Amino acid sequence: MHQQSITCLNGRFLPAHEAMLPITDRGFRFGDGVFETIRVQKGVPYQWALHHSRLASGLGALRIAPPIVDWHSIARQMIRENHARDGFLRLSVSRGVGSQGYLPHADIQANWAMEYLPPVMAPLAPFRVYACSITRPSLTSLPVNHKLAHGIGSTLALLHARDHGCDEALMLSHDGSISEASSGNIFWLKGDTLFTPSLETGCLAGTTRDALLRLTHAHEVTVGIDTLYAADALFITNARLGIWPVASLLPQEKHYNTHHPSIEKIATEFEADREAY
Repeated sequence: MHQQSITCLNGRFLPAHEAMLPITDRGFRFGDGVFETIRVQKGVPYQWALHHSRLASGLGALRIAPPIVDWHSIARQMIRENHARDGFLRLSVSRGVGSQGYLPHADIQANWAMEYLPPVMAPLAPFRVYACSITRPSLTSLPVNHKLAHGIGSTLALLHARDHGCDEALMLSHDGSISEASSGNIFWLKGDTLFTPSLETGCLAGTTRDALLRLTHAHEVTVGIDTLYAADALFITNARLGIWPVASLLPQEKHYNTHHPSIEKIATEFEADREAY
């Protein structure tokens, strides 16, 4: 984050380096919270309503009382304060301060922050992905379809991938179904038919994933990793990358067509959707 960026912490606008929460905040102690990363394009937060809905749903899933905030007004002011043309808004909510061990106090009040993050450079090449042994938690373990502040599983999976010279990790569900990448959703093509894992696999209900389901005829499926070995093309989606192709899946050394015409068509339609938004 650049030095001059402005953050909004519990309604106060201040330089990012001055935005601080107490060490007793449950977000720090337990990863007890949710967040959203929203793409800003030409000064407009892309898919704002969808992010707002997922934030509310995530807070409900964690039984966190939502703070009373006019998020839309805060976002507009954040964009103005940071002179933001492009980049990201990161919106974080923790349960707050007050615990008896893991049990939160009954009258606890949420802490929240909205940050501005500048644009990031695109990767230099299509991704190499490693099929790691770390699995996604099941929906009966955690409400993992939401953006939980508790992201250690994805962190460990990504570190595992980096240990093997790869850019990303493929994570399976506990029963061996394809779930997602460590930092994004997964789509694949067999011929011209597009597929993505169903939410029942524990993958994130990603907003870019949602856009592609809206723009294409993608099929949501629950299948094993062998399906990816038979695929023609594979790509990862998230708010930061948009759509990014995968060159290979290791350790099996499966290689994919990174210039598949269907991927290029989908990427063009997705970019047009962001521009129109």
